[in-house]
Amino acid sequence: MLDSLDIKFRKLKILKEVTFLTFDSAESRDAAILKLNGHVWKGKNLDARIALGRADPLLKKRVPSQLEADSVPEKRLCNPEKVSPLSKEDAANRLRDNVTPLWRMPYDPDQLNEKRNFLLSALGSIRSKIVECDGKLERWLPKEGIEEDSTHSKTVCPLEEILKSPLLTKYRNKSEVTIGFDLNGNGPIVGFRFTKYRDGMTAVESFDKISILPDATCAVLESLQKFVCQESNLPQDSRLAVFDPVVQRGHWRQAMVRESRNNDRLLLVDIHPQQLNEDKLNMLADRLREWFSPGGQGEHAKLTSLYLSTRKRSSEAFDSSTTRLLFGKDHIVEKCCGLNFRISLSAFFQVNTLAAELLYQEIGKLANSAAGGHMQAPTLKLDSEDPDNHCNAPSPGGETVLLDVCCGTGTIALCLSKYFDRVIGIELVRSAVEDAKRNAASNGITNAQFFLGKAEDVLRDVIATLPSNSKVVAVVDPPRAGLHPTVIQSLRRCPRLDFVIFVSCNLEAAVNNFVNFARPTSNRTLGDPFIPRLAKAVDLFPQTRHVEAVIFLERLKAEDVPISLNVQTS
Repeated sequence: MLDSLDIKFRKLKILKEVTFLTFDSAESRDAAILKLNGHVWKGKNLDARIALGRADPLLKKRVPSQLEADSVPEKRLCNPEKVSPLSKEDAANRLRDNVTPLWRMPYDPDQLNEKRNFLLSALGSIRSKIVECDGKLERWLPKEGIEEDSTHSKTVCPLEEILKSPLLTKYRNKSEVTIGFDLNGNGPIVGFRFTKYRDGMTAVESFDKISILPDATCAVLESLQKFVCQESNLPQDSRLAVFDPVVQRGHWRQAMVRESRNNDRLLLVDIHPQQLNEDKLNMLADRLREWFSPGGQGEHAKLTSLYLSTRKRSSEAFDSSTTRLLFGKDHIVEKCCGLNFRISLSAFFQVNTLAAELLYQEIGKLANSAAGGHMQAPTLKLDSEDPDNHCNAPSPGGETVLLDVCCGTGTIALCLSKYFDRVIGIELVRSAVEDAKRNAASNGITNAQFFLGKAEDVLRDVIATLPSNSKVVAVVDPPRAGLHPTVIQSLRRCPRLDFVIFVSCNLEAAVNNFVNFARPTSNRTLGDPFIPRLAKAVDLFPQTRHVEAVIFLERLKAEDVPISLNVQTS
């Protein structure tokens, strides 16, 4: 058939439902589409279209001029059969399935059961890996309260019931969206992709279909949507195109909104500068500033901060070389546990503030019980309660110290500062450390210290300054991928540290961390091991599969006799 139609192609790949053709030029490709699309073959109408999945880096290097000249479509799929037209409702549901995959389930009990099963599976994997590392450790693992996962593997420790989020929708205080085209090539659209880019699809559907975005965030994004639509009607020499991640063309790329219960609203607009000169970038900045300022068409967004970023790579940091503040404050302020927290543009803060308060309560119960040597668990003052009760209750027999590793803006350390003699935070990001210090000062907290640097470089020196009878508890809240092995080594080498509280939003990805904590002492692994004793969980992410886990770890002494600590959590 191809010969009879005089189709000039370079490569042919025949699959069951679809055939791929590769051409030497865009002209040959377009000519083939005209001949094949709608052609009747064996009683069937053929559907021919461009299908681009992952960009070929080598091809991009070899023929950049051709790629620049090509008219590339706004939707790209690895599997062309997925391009079939969707109704608005079907498109919205498909987007919800990707962004909020549990939205079809009742929250309680179905979503919570789904998350509990995930946690049981991860805890089962942790036990299996620890026993595989050294079978002798199994005798010291908890015996009571142990459950089995779906494969009948025993969990490494008891798992308490998941604490529910106070809000089931409209809870996110930080949202990142993509600017692109929808499945039909219409746009620009401010919203979310239907799948991850690596799955071969770049189509975007509007943010207004997603239930976890608060009203304030939606108001900001609605205003941004109107702005980029207006921009698309500018004269050709002033118009910015939507960024194409396949061939790295265009400008409009992403946006981020941060909001707080103090009514702060921050918007970051992220574009690829391409070859735009400084004058054109300044004109864009002026148009954004005019649009969102009081009296502008987008004033209903009520922004307190507006940023413009001109990064060439999405992996670049938002720093002074790529990001400019167009108006307003360079941060937002959020209230949590009765304290006010300054949060810079890129600083980490839990995305569900009300549920984060519950999380910090649970961490506080474990940390206070371990360091204080008593079972009286603290109850943090939440935002709705009296924020002025900051009386410390030092434990007799030595100074109590909370060590917050990967502390970010100091949220955990400062929220728990009233229950410890000293709290110490360690963080790698300079702006986060500066925020943490400001947060301590603005809240009148004088027993907090924050150190900049890698945990493995700072830990030993920090702990060496503590009195010899100090009771130290560490809390680690690492990024999604978990702790670096060198940080675990540093914690194990701290002889005064007997308890670690591990906070994770992806327990499955952190399994090897717990193996490294439990690994037997050797020439390469110094310090006595830590064993999981109890698992808690707080649902910070309703409608999604994610859940925040808290694992209480206890050190085993050299004589293989675990410390006697009856952890009580209520």
